Amino acid sequence: MIGMNKDELAARLKAVTGTIFLVCSLVLLRFFQLSNADLGWIIIMAGGVFLFTIGTKWILENVRFLRSYRELWPFFAACMTLAWIIHSAQLEEMVANSRLGEAFGGVAAQTAMLLLRLSGVDANLQGQLLSMAPPSKVPAVLVTPLCGGLLSFLMFTFAFGVVIFDVGKRIPRHRLAGLFLLGTLVTLLISSVRVYLVLILGFHWGQDVMILGHNYLGYVLFLSFIAIFWYLTLRMSSRYAVTYEHARESLQVGTRQG
Repeated sequence: MIGMNKDELAARLKAVTGTIFLVCSLVLLRFFQLSNADLGWIIIMAGGVFLFTIGTKWILENVRFLRSYRELWPFFAACMTLAWIIHSAQLEEMVANSRLGEAFGGVAAQTAMLLLRLSGVDANLQGQLLSMAPPSKVPAVLVTPLCGGLLSFLMFTFAFGVVIFDVGKRIPRHRLAGLFLLGTLVTLLISSVRVYLVLILGFHWGQDVMILGHNYLGYVLFLSFIAIFWYLTLRMSSRYAVTYEHARESLQVGTRQG
């Protein structure tokens, strides 16, 4: 390309290739989640995890306005790896049949109903069935335990533990505990907001649009939250690292002067 050096060209090629890898991995993940998780699909999705990891790394390192997020790629990779493990081990069914999963699902359904009512939608909840009065284009939706965010919580916890080996060295423990609690609460809130937004799509535009939102909205919300959360966390860790270095230098200067 005219006016572009080799390094710029290589960066753009990596960014484009990384985007292709990322899209392919998400498509593979969606088909994988809809499959019976047999051995063939498990092996294929392992390749999808690899594509996602490389794609995310290349995008964050080579897209200029995303470079400040480049340290987040291990977190995204950890989330995708856990998503692969969860479906490979059929953990969705375990979550759906567990008391904890039912509790998470109940909270998400109640929160979504409250948000619908605040939006002027006449909504009622009976068990797992959330109904919406006319003019809703979808009369009722089943809010299952899988909608409650327990799997998202497990993914967040796993990825938090992976990345904390690095960040945890630079942030005080009480801050880490606060960050984990905040991240957990926001992760669960996002699940409730996702249910609400999916229902709003059904209310205004019908079942087809609602299913589309159900399939992909969770990825958008969760990954967006993760990016913002870890960007702020890494900035905090950098600030603490600078403070620590200044304190150490001051102590060394004071010791020499003494």
